[in-house]
Parts: sequence; C-alpha cells; structure tokens
Amino acid sequence: MPSCGHVRPAALFGLVLLSAAMLEGCFPSSPLQQPTRTVMSDVTGGSRMADIPVLAPGTLSQTDERGSAGGDRNSEGGAEAGSGAESSGSDASGKLPEHRAAVPSPSAAPGEADAFRDSAPEALAVRSSEAAMQAAPWIATAHTTRINAADPYEAAVLASRMAWPSTENDERPGGVVLVPQGDWIAAVLGAGLIDDAADGPLLYADADGIPEATLRELRRLRPTGMPGNGGVQAILVGALGPQVQRQAEKLGLRVERIAARGAADLARAVDAYEAAQSGEYPADVLVGSADEEARLYTAPAVSRIASSAEPLLLVGRAGIPLETAQALEQRGGKARIHLIAPESIVPPDVAEDLAVYGQVTRISGEDHFAQSVAMARYVEMAETGAGGSGAGISRSVSLVSSESPSLAPVAGLLSRADMSAPLLWTEKEVMPEAVLAYVRSRLTESSSASFRHAWLIGELGSLSMRAQGQVDTVIQQAAVPGLGKREAAGSSGSGQRK
Repeated sequence: MPSCGHVRPAALFGLVLLSAAMLEGCFPSSPLQQPTRTVMSDVTGGSRMADIPVLAPGTLSQTDERGSAGGDRNSEGGAEAGSGAESSGSDASGKLPEHRAAVPSPSAAPGEADAFRDSAPEALAVRSSEAAMQAAPWIATAHTTRINAADPYEAAVLASRMAWPSTENDERPGGVVLVPQGDWIAAVLGAGLIDDAADGPLLYADADGIPEATLRELRRLRPTGMPGNGGVQAILVGALGPQVQRQAEKLGLRVERIAARGAADLARAVDAYEAAQSGEYPADVLVGSADEEARLYTAPAVSRIASSAEPLLLVGRAGIPLETAQALEQRGGKARIHLIAPESIVPPDVAEDLAVYGQVTRISGEDHFAQSVAMARYVEMAETGAGGSGAGISRSVSLVSSESPSLAPVAGLLSRADMSAPLLWTEKEVMPEAVLAYVRSRLTESSSASFRHAWLIGELGSLSMRAQGQVDTVIQQAAVPGLGKREAAGSSGSGQRK
C-alpha cells in the first residue's frame, strides 16, 4: 500500500457511513397540488441610463455544458449479477478446489509469485478497505470532512443531508433551490438564493426532469415553505423544462420559477427576486465575468452570495450587458461594485464603464487559486464590517479541485453563517502555495481560534487522501504549537509521527 508519510493512518480511516435505509429517504409526499408562480425580471425603472456602451440583451448566453453528461439520471443503476469471475468447478476426481491460493514453487515465474501475493488475505483486506473508503459518502479525519462524491447531483444531496440530518417538523428547511446540471452560471446564481430566499439547500436537476437521487432528497426534506415568500417551497432557476416543474408539484411543493433570456438576464432576475423579498436593492454588488475562460474566477462568488444579500451580476470581456446596466441603475449611482476578476479576465476599460454606476473595487489574484483566496479575504473583511454587510468571520474553508469546477456551487451551503467556510480551489495532491499560506494564516490569527476544521468536496480521483491528509496535518500542527518542529526533529525517516 502506498505510504503517506506525513499522515496518521488512524486519521485516514475515520469513515463516516450512512445506512442504506437513511439514504432511501422515503417520506410520503403531500397530495396537495400547489399553484405555481413564474417570475420574469422587470428592472427597467430607476434613473436615466448612463450614456455608456452596453451590450445588447442576451449577448452573454447561458453556458450549457451538459452534452451527453446530462443524460437520464432517473434510470435504475447498479451492477448486474453475472460471471465476473470464472469458476473452475470440480476437477476430474470430483473434488472441489480449495479456497486458497496455491503457494508458488521457488522456481515460479515472477508473474506467478505476484499473483499469489495479490491473492493473500492481507492484500485482499487492503483492497477491501480501499473499496469501502471509495464507497463511503463521507470520509473524515480528526480535522477534515470530505463529501465523497464525483458529480454535482450526489454532492448536493450529501451536503443537504449533512446540513439537515434530521427532518422533524421544526428542523426542516424552508425551501430548496433547483438548478440545471451543466449550466455553471445558473448553479452559481442559484447558490445566492439558499440563505434568505429559500433557507434550504441547492439541488440539481436535468433540463428535462429531476433525477431520482434529487427526488428522494426532496421527499426526505419536505420543505415547510418560506412565510415571507408566499409559502414557496421550491425555486427553479435557469433553463429547467416543464417536466421539472410538474415533478416538483407532484411532490406537493409550491413552485416558483426565475426565468431569463441569457446569463446576464438571469443574474438580473435573481437580483430583482431577492430585492422583492427584502424590499430593497443592496448597495454592495459582486460583478464577475460570464465568459467561459473566467469560470474559475467567478465561481468563488458563492462564498459571499450564499451567505449575504449581495447579488452577483455579470459582465464580459466585450463590455457590460444591457441587463447588467439596468440592474446597476437600481442603485441610483451609489453602488459599491466589487469586481471579482483580474485585468486579464475583465479589462480596465470595462471597469471604467462600471464606475459610472458607483465605486469600483477590484478583487483579484494572479491565478484562479489566488483569486479564490482573494475572495475569501473579501468575505472576511465584509463580514467583520470593514467592507460589506454581514456579521461573523469564516471559521473553516471548503476545498474543491479546480479540475472539478462543477462541484463549486455545492460549497455555497458550507459558506452560510452556521459553517462559514469559503470556497478555495486546490489541486489533486497538495494545496497550492497561495491556498496553503492562507490556511496557515487563518490558523495563526488570534481571531481564528475556532478554525479547527476543513471541508473537502470531491471523490478520491479528484482530491487524493494525500491532499486530505495534508490539510489535516496543517490544522493539527496549528492546534498543538510546536508539533511540526518536534516531528521534524524526531523524524527517523519513516515519515510517521512520534
């Protein structure tokens, strides 16, 4: 078995397992059919439009990356029972073969010896342990918890179960937000509704239906409805077809749709929806790029919009869409615009045009790893009253591989006030230097005494156990001052702790 020198084996195998019965979540649905409201953005009022170039409506189209991956998630899965391994049966004498590998002779070929070694009980036990780990919904160490999922459907359900483990009447969420898998912009924007508008999780659907995993979670959650939002229990965001709405209503959910003509229009519609709930347009606004090349720079916005009233509006390298300009006009020229992109993503001339609507502050990093750190720093500053409108401070972090960006919106749920864990991009094996430096700085700051845990989102193929072990070790060393130095001084070369 490969060695992870700096990781304690006991910590690596702290698995958190759910029973199959819990995963089924078969609560009966309500027979009541609730009416549906459809909301289209209508944000054309306010003062006269500024005399600057704006892009025509619909210029920034919603990205659809579903392709064949969207597929039919409603079909029954599972492996077929078949002849995965050949059976040797009985020999000519009628005797059954012994259930152990024959010991190879001293003159056996190397391949034969390897086969014997791999069939030994110890090797089988190791493979069984690794398989159990890969199948576990969560993998925990002393200071980390992994949502062990490869796709957004499963990751969102596991995050929901973690946030709402019990669904007694007084512990159910107010609502849920359904977004289309494959549309990263709609998913990021939808994350902005999970706090105040829905007070519940973000879950994924396909454009033409709700997959079975999501349906089971909806039955388990049985949202209570938001009293300040007409009792709405499910908010559909983006390009979700009528079948999604029918399936949600069949569960007895009161549904509301946020419809739009493109990415920038959807951002405006979500902004208008939240303003209608709160009664005002907040002055603080995040502005990111909807260009595909900007995905890793824009997605960390979930760290803020999921835990505050600040919306996310969209621009592009080519300029400011009309829909974004109209949304900014609602701030009466007093917007506090936080541009979350470096100049290589959103050029200076676009920033100058944004300044017509208010004060512009650029939040940027030299690459997407540093960008996620810059966003986390902004969340801290905003939530401590130094530049925004929240309360509290981040007490953890959520790590997602930049090779699996579709999992990023799930981190929005972990960014809410009760967990306060902003999203950071990382790599499969180790944390990039900028991310590692940020985590260490948070651990050493006096205000971060409660920062003793980290979350990882992604299966072992995208985030290795070595990566999880590194995070656990960094937090452990901060929790026990001088631990890292003692280990270095007492190391015998084995890589294990003394």
